[in-house]
Amino acid sequence: MLAPSIAACGDGAVRAESAGAAVQSKIVWRQCSGGQGDVQCGTVSVPLDWSRPRGRRIQIAIVRRAVTQPSRRFGTLVFLPGGPGQSGVDTVAGQPGFGGLEKRFDIVSLDPRGVGKSSPLTCPTRQVMTAVGNRLPRTDRELATLRERNRALADACRKATGPVFDHLDTASAARDVDAVRTALGERKISLYGHSYGTLLGQQYAAMFGAHVRAAVLDGIMDHSAPRRRFAVTAANAFDESFDQFARWCARTSSCALHGSRPADVYRRVVAKAQNGELTGTDESGFTWTPFTVAGEVDAMLWTPSWSAAASFLKTLDAGKPWPSDSEGELPATINYADPIVCQDFAMGYPNGSALRGDLKTSAIAAPLVGYSPNAMKSILTCQGWPTPVRNPQSKATSTTAAPTLLVESRYDNATPAAWSRQVARQLGPKARLVILRDWTHGMKVFTPGCESKMINDYLDGLRLPDAAVRCGSTPPTS
Repeated sequence: MLAPSIAACGDGAVRAESAGAAVQSKIVWRQCSGGQGDVQCGTVSVPLDWSRPRGRRIQIAIVRRAVTQPSRRFGTLVFLPGGPGQSGVDTVAGQPGFGGLEKRFDIVSLDPRGVGKSSPLTCPTRQVMTAVGNRLPRTDRELATLRERNRALADACRKATGPVFDHLDTASAARDVDAVRTALGERKISLYGHSYGTLLGQQYAAMFGAHVRAAVLDGIMDHSAPRRRFAVTAANAFDESFDQFARWCARTSSCALHGSRPADVYRRVVAKAQNGELTGTDESGFTWTPFTVAGEVDAMLWTPSWSAAASFLKTLDAGKPWPSDSEGELPATINYADPIVCQDFAMGYPNGSALRGDLKTSAIAAPLVGYSPNAMKSILTCQGWPTPVRNPQSKATSTTAAPTLLVESRYDNATPAAWSRQVARQLGPKARLVILRDWTHGMKVFTPGCESKMINDYLDGLRLPDAAVRCGSTPPTS
């Protein structure tokens, strides 16, 4: 995500310091529709293709919530949203505060290109729902079928989206962030990146580090991970997270599986799904399969919602349907941002043997769950996806003056702790990694107590916490 690969991004390459020449000089602010409190929205015009800065342009939607205590203002904090697919505009506009940071910073965010109001990657809803499917492919024929579905979906998405379809990589998004900084008139900005937004933060720190006052990366992506390591480390994190859930269940009488062995129940439910013996459907209306059962549990653990995970497994094991929210009347098209990953990571399988090799190695690292449905869905989304990998894997580097604060939950199964350790090794003295005794993938600045305080203290006074700080949250139960 960083300087070495940026210089070799093919058509997307452009010298980072030249970005300002392609940026508008003024933002027209207006009150955000439906926003909480005094929050303003606007747009910044940027090149569609940063290698052609005077060519066609797109609009990047932005939001600003003014500092609530102007006399204590440190500057502007830019929130870099996750996903890919989270709207930074909606996140900032929809809540009155930002973990206390709103008292000392203007809080600014954006919808990254391809997301929300920034030239969204638009696709037919029904095709999106059936593209990856509800089963893992395991044979060459199944992999070929998946590629065909993905190519057909990509053709439809390209027609609905327009030329930005081929320019959604995070290196381009980092240049967009610097265009926002320039339009704001700020010499330096502070950053708070979460989940996939940490990749955007890393790339910005590598390309535009001279403009970074401070940066917090929370729930960290490892852009250096090749496909297999990406899959295997995520599988191991899911397995460890399930073990934490099972330990909680064993000591908690209110757990629906208390007195049972959750691992045995999980195996039994997956086996029933494999045999077509489960009742009901998932929230998309599909019959439960091992892949969708695993995906439901995986998502409940990273939320995290341990009580719900126990109830889910007990309900399906008892032969009852799991109640799910009805999709209702679906729109014809949706903003489907998942394939942005395919322009940032080379994930293609040359053949079915490579796919089976990933699953075999993952099963060794995760003897209970076998694989990470979240990681596998990202990988499978990219099979046959026709856009170039404009921003391929690379090691983390940084050109910032202040070290970056890396914050990670020990049992986060969405962005595993192994990824944060890898990034910390690559950044060396340019970063401080704090691994919290925590189970959530949520933003730590909103966790009351020591986690939020640690982040506020760093962003206020650039005081790095001790790497061994004993800080965490209460184990999740609801």
